[in-house]
Amino acid sequence: MAGIEERAAEWREGGDIHDAAMEGDVETLRRLLAAGVDPNQSAVVTEFSDRGDPWRCTPLHAICYEDLPVDEALDDAHAACVTALLEAGADPNAMDNRGQNALIVAAFSGRCRLGLMLVAAGATVDSDYKARMYPEDDDDYDGYAGQGV
Repeated sequence: MAGIEERAAEWREGGDIHDAAMEGDVETLRRLLAAGVDPNQSAVVTEFSDRGDPWRCTPLHAICYEDLPVDEALDDAHAACVTALLEAGADPNAMDNRGQNALIVAAFSGRCRLGLMLVAAGATVDSDYKARMYPEDDDDYDGYAGQGV
């Protein structure tokens, strides 16, 4: 997991619970949750803002994002963090400022294990995210041709 700590500090503005989740530090995450930190706390994740706008998300969203360097040990740690967040009352259907739940983030990022955990916890699988992000009358709409979405 070397290097993730440094990148997490660069990616985000504030929010220790997000840092612990992205780093896969389940012990710190559990301490924060036991101290009363909201598992649905929202924070800005700056580097993940591919459209130039700040991405405001929950720790579940941040864990599921594709840009995190994931090896088997970190994948196990992220799964433990998802479990801890869900047990503490994290809402698997909480939306980020782009209108997507963590399951959508996991699906687009190829984080299948985390996505299955979210579905088991009740995440909505019939999101209208595509329709909200790319309405058919939008000039940028491409119908997701060839993207398998």
